[in-house]
Amino acid sequence: MAVSRIGLVTAGVVTGLLVAALPAAATPLTPQATTSTPNASSGQRFSAIDKPHNGVGPNDTGQLSAGSAFTPMSPTRVLDTRDGTGRGGTVRMVGPNETLALDLSARIPANATSVVINLTAISVTSNTVITAWADGQPRPDASNLNLAPGDARANLVTVAVGPNRAVDLWNSQGSLDLIGDLAGYYATGSGSLFTAQSPSRVLDTRDGTGRGGTVGRLGSGRTRPSCWTCPRCCRRRRPPWCST
Repeated sequence: MAVSRIGLVTAGVVTGLLVAALPAAATPLTPQATTSTPNASSGQRFSAIDKPHNGVGPNDTGQLSAGSAFTPMSPTRVLDTRDGTGRGGTVRMVGPNETLALDLSARIPANATSVVINLTAISVTSNTVITAWADGQPRPDASNLNLAPGDARANLVTVAVGPNRAVDLWNSQGSLDLIGDLAGYYATGSGSLFTAQSPSRVLDTRDGTGRGGTVGRLGSGRTRPSCWTCPRCCRRRRPPWCST
């Protein structure tokens, strides 16, 4: 049976098709879904492609991995180049074209597939990018932080871990300090599943959304409770900015 792969562009979307010359009496092949498979509960697991490839769709084998569930954690500082955290006590900025290997084997279980880290760069000396990826794999042509001199910028990063449960962080140009706070991990087996919904604005200090209509900036050193996630707390304490 002759099989060929055809790439199509329809309304700006690239798709891939497998076209087979079937006998007249044969039953056409059923297309294979490329989305994550819903779990028995109301949420959904994230699935990873088994083997990277160029293009959109399933990998060469047409198979998806089983998927991983998320386990949240209280933010834990796992990297700080200013005091040597995550570097065996070595205090030094990350230099140009330097890769830092962050070992998380003591922080996440052996079946972890990826981690969620709040990655912060400070004391940036040059225009540069930071790239995070699984240790032991080739560095991807992508960036997780895009920085200019003097920046102090953070980004919440979800990145796969290597078999040794380590993540690589690469700095392109200049020098900077990196700070990483581990917020959770994905792993096979138990964990929290994801339920998608349409984006919904829950906070906007410019028009009072999430603050009972109170408009105003959040000043230095000020804290506001998350009334949209804790209505019972708001009803009990009745802060002036909460109308719950």
